[in-house]
Amino acid sequence: DNDIHSNRIAGIEIKNEANPIIYHCSIHHGSTGGVYVHDRGRGQFIENKIFANTYAGVWITSESNPTLRDNEIFSGLQGGVYFFGGGRGILENNNIHSNTLAGVQIRTGSDPIIRNNQIHHGLHGGIYVHDNGLGLIEGNEIHSNALAGVWITTGSQPVLRHNRIHSGKQVGIYFYDSGGGVLEENDIYNHSFSGIQIRTGSNPVIRKNKIFGGKNGGVLIYNSGEGILEENDIYGNALAGVWIKTDSNPILRRNKIYNGKEGGVCIFNNGRGILEDNDVFNNKLTGVLISSSSQPLLRSNRIFGGKAAGIEVTNNGGGYIENNEVFDNNFDGICLATGVSPVLSGNKEYNNRRTLEDAIQ
Repeated sequence: DNDIHSNRIAGIEIKNEANPIIYHCSIHHGSTGGVYVHDRGRGQFIENKIFANTYAGVWITSESNPTLRDNEIFSGLQGGVYFFGGGRGILENNNIHSNTLAGVQIRTGSDPIIRNNQIHHGLHGGIYVHDNGLGLIEGNEIHSNALAGVWITTGSQPVLRHNRIHSGKQVGIYFYDSGGGVLEENDIYNHSFSGIQIRTGSNPVIRKNKIFGGKNGGVLIYNSGEGILEENDIYGNALAGVWIKTDSNPILRRNKIYNGKEGGVCIFNNGRGILEDNDVFNNKLTGVLISSSSQPLLRSNRIFGGKAAGIEVTNNGGGYIENNEVFDNNFDGICLATGVSPVLSGNKEYNNRRTLEDAIQ
């Protein structure tokens, strides 16, 4: 029950393998950070309040490995918890909120475990992983942040598993500038922008997630984004379930993309990609739209139950469309505009309003 405040440097500093227990303290209003753990420092921080410090509430660096459990870390004038320079550690069951910058920041080879925390109402993003950051991020609830729930950029490769990432004012998870890593079995929903955005050389693996209820699209891949999307449920988004555009080239395999309020998959502005063995169904507009010089490969998909065409190719679109099953759509199964010449082979079309339509202007 110590009240540690208004220090010129850190309120608590731990280094050189020191391993104290810090319990039920208030650490606040420091002129720099609240807690500084460096040079292989350790320690256990339990049920503390760390708030209103000028820099990060907690800094962890240089192979330090503390445990922070059941703390409240809030209202920092910069971030909440900052890992850098090979920092490690465990953050578990903390309430991290209302910080000016990211609730958790991981960079420069740091590799912490971030588990079962509430990270919310930040004035910036929830978690920011950059400059070759790593980390296992699992079981957290990340919500109601002003920017992205999670940013992953500049060569970073974290693993995100079993998180609930929702109700953000921008994007759920944002990969850019060669961001990567693995997203597995997360629920990503109710964001003002897309659930996931991937751009500029980023190439994550996105597997077995639920991406739904977005006020924009489900997944947006643009500006030379890549990525492997496998076995995800992408549904109930206000715009397309997946957008692929501007020289992007992802792989979509065994996903379910359905109940969108517009199209299922929209590929345009030189988009590419491989769509294989997906179920695209019950969308309000076209199941798969290929437009504006895009050249994807569609193979062995099932595209059905849409309120418009199953597959539509228009505006100099092309690509390879092979061995797909296209059925029970309100308009045509495969709809080709004048002048387009995709390669079609082995497709099955049935129970659509019309089987094939040429010269759709």
